[in-house]
Amino acid sequence: MNRRLSAVSASMLWSFVISLCMCLPSIGLTAGKGPVPGARTLKAKWTVLIYMAADNSLHDDAELNLTQAIKIGSRADLNVLAYRATVSAAQGQAKVGQRLVIYNDGIVIAGQDLQPDSGDVETFTNAVLWAISCYPSEHLAVVVWDHGMGDLNLVIRALCPERGVCIDDTYHTYLDDAKLMDAFNRIVTARGGKKLDMVIFDACMMAGTGTAHIVSQFADYMVASETIVPGLGYNYETMLSAFATGSDDCRDIAQAIVASYQAFYAPQIPAYTNSAFNLSAFPELAQNIDTVAHLLVEGLAQQKDGTIQEMIRASHDPQLCVHFDEPSYIDLYSFYTNLLLCLDHVELVDQEQTEAFRRVMQETLEDGQRAIFHAIFSNVYGDAFQGAGGVSIYFPVEGADIHASYPATEFGKHNFWLQFLQMYKSMPNQAPQVV
Repeated sequence: MNRRLSAVSASMLWSFVISLCMCLPSIGLTAGKGPVPGARTLKAKWTVLIYMAADNSLHDDAELNLTQAIKIGSRADLNVLAYRATVSAAQGQAKVGQRLVIYNDGIVIAGQDLQPDSGDVETFTNAVLWAISCYPSEHLAVVVWDHGMGDLNLVIRALCPERGVCIDDTYHTYLDDAKLMDAFNRIVTARGGKKLDMVIFDACMMAGTGTAHIVSQFADYMVASETIVPGLGYNYETMLSAFATGSDDCRDIAQAIVASYQAFYAPQIPAYTNSAFNLSAFPELAQNIDTVAHLLVEGLAQQKDGTIQEMIRASHDPQLCVHFDEPSYIDLYSFYTNLLLCLDHVELVDQEQTEAFRRVMQETLEDGQRAIFHAIFSNVYGDAFQGAGGVSIYFPVEGADIHASYPATEFGKHNFWLQFLQMYKSMPNQAPQVV
């Protein structure tokens, strides 16, 4: 369930990939040549660091994305950098981490580490600190590149319990929410308390409440997908073009990235999403989710003939609610819309309270929909996800227990959503399964 080509996508995109790669120039990597000073003295407008955890099945896709990035490359107002951790044939299959400076005529190795753990907080933090110290700029964007699994800690492979992002096959590690918080906190401290301008997740299923909750504390904007990102990832030529315009308007740049993602995938596949978050607005949305969760718990405690329970069941049913490749992630806007459509059918034991409950719930859900539009200012999706609002939330499928890893997530610990799920799952007619 990670950033990869799904079974459907693979058959549709394979010929496209082959024809594209045949016409790409080979990437020129040099060490100790080219204009790579120990530290750039003139401050650029933007630094974009692509953190490529490529010691896994995405190794070849890293090469493609770097080839795309060369077409833009560094310039006076833009530093284009990458940290690529991978197993290199040139190193006799030794694990190597390369600090790369990307120009429009090739790539220069500015330094390298042996045996780096790309799922370790130190490796990620040090890569960003290198970019900050050696290539200063007014604005900083960090691209987190690799497999992603959103909030959960699902054991997809026996040796690597995948949660979060940046899966390292050598060390069987990954960056979970606690590691990301640690790293981002240190990065913001190194910037004198200034938040990152933008975090872009080139990884699957990271446009969720769990990720936004973390990143909103350390960055102003975020771009991510609610569903699987195909193995090709972003088109780095068009992505970096948004930074190369000379603009310092993060909102405009994020919108351009989302639009370029749609332009790249819409002709190829129906199953894609991409959205841009104004993270300063996320706390308002998180508070709304907390309020909705409290109301649903109150409704479940006072329902008549199971009508609240049935409203919830119908509203997150995969046949009615937009859901994704990991079906426990549902689209929040779609869920809210379905709850609104079901409100007329709910009854409380105290009939006098029924109308008041319906009214308050309707007002809160409509406030929530507005909060989603406030936080998600650019949102695209393919035909497979019609109506997606740009942010997902965890809701285990009917008959499944809450995953053991979810209560440990930062969002799970700080939002009443978890308590709502626990109460709903404890109600009669649930058939829990071992996860």
